[in-house]
This record gives sequence, C-alpha cells and structure tokens, in this order.
Amino acid sequence: MRVGFSMHFNKVDLNDIFRITDIDGRGPFMQEILRQSISGRDGSYRIDRRIPERLLNVEGRILAKSKEDLRDKINYLNRILYTNDAVSIVFSDEPDVTYYGEYAGAPGWEERFVRGRGTLPFICYDPYKYSPETRIELNGNIEIESPAGVIPVFNIEFTENTNEFSIRHKQTRRHLKVKYDFGIGDKLTLNAVNRRVQINGITRMQTLTWDSAWFELVHGNNVFEITQNVGNVELRYRERWL
Repeated sequence: MRVGFSMHFNKVDLNDIFRITDIDGRGPFMQEILRQSISGRDGSYRIDRRIPERLLNVEGRILAKSKEDLRDKINYLNRILYTNDAVSIVFSDEPDVTYYGEYAGAPGWEERFVRGRGTLPFICYDPYKYSPETRIELNGNIEIESPAGVIPVFNIEFTENTNEFSIRHKQTRRHLKVKYDFGIGDKLTLNAVNRRVQINGITRMQTLTWDSAWFELVHGNNVFEITQNVGNVELRYRERWL
C-alpha cells in the first residue's frame, strides 16, 4: 500500500495531523462456520455461519514542528477519536465506501522528538461496508448487486384516501401492512433499518398489523406487490459489501 492515504473519521479529515502508511482489516472477510460431527460418521455437517466484527488497524505518523505542536496535535486527535459509538470511516482509496467503527484504544504508540507514530485500532461492530444511498421510485421490482443484500426504507406519499397500505416481498414471502385512515398528502415511512413505522413524522408502531414481518432485500431480483393507485412509493437503500 502506498504512503499518503487519508482518512475521514466521523466526517473529519485526519490528513492534516495523521498520515496513514498502512491499513489492515480490509482483506478477505472473516467468517465462523458452525458445524457438528456425528459419532461413526466421517467429517462433519454445516449448521450455520456467522460473520464476526471487523477490526481495522490504521498505521501512521504525526509530524510536528515542535514538541508543543506534537502535544497539540495529539490532543486534537484524541478529541476527534472520542465518540460514544461507531461512526463513519472513509479512506481516500475507497471514496464511495463507508465503514462504521469506534476507536478501540490501546495503540502501539511511540514518540521521538517531534514525531509520533503507531497504530490506531478501530472496531466495526457491523462488519459490512456500505455504498452511498440509492433512492428510486418503486414500481415493481429491482436488482440488488451486493451479495449481502440490503435493508430497505420505504417512503410513501398518498395521492388517494385509503384505510390501509401493504407491500409484499416475493423472495422472502414477508409483507408489511399498515392500517390507518390515510388522506391525500399523508406520508408513511416503513424503516427496516430501525424497524420503525412513522406517519407524517410521528412514530405509530400500533398501526402495523400483527402478521407483518420486516424483511431484507436479497442479492439479485427483488419483486414487490404493492397496494395499487394510492400513492407514490420511494425506496431508499445502501448496498453493503463484505
């Protein structure tokens, strides 16, 4: 990896204080295979798999004009790295990809004169990396490229009065149905990311019917059956990759 890559952490460019020399944790993904052996039978059989959290180790250095300048830059870096949860991480060689991680602390760090160097470790509780958001008008079916599928958000603006709205996903055989007296101009959001139903900006989970089930879009073709002629349906999603 060439020297000089930059990094945006929580939308802050670290290039002015921390120069990256190497990044570890972006290679082939890790997965844990759950399997079981049977007495008297060769080999084992597969039960399931799990993709563990992603660890990103960012190696680099801080160059300063003086010891005081070095202290100021480290203090500034510490303020940026101190977050209460995972935040966005974007590297300059992957400008259209976002990781979500939290600084894990305990870096291998050393200082000599006006130079500091070491590794900044980050834990990505969500192991996936995400493409920019796509917004489309949903008319029936879409193609998803990422093998990990995506989590959808549906925004509906009603052009007719109706007392219910439903959307069924053929591939998972799941559907979402909302019962409510919708009027012209009302807006409904079905957010599978946080599993929330909002009507005109107000959370109304009680309007979701008991037989509804949240779903993810799958790799390949996705076909929907939608309540017809009651409104415009916008689909928002971010493709995710390993």
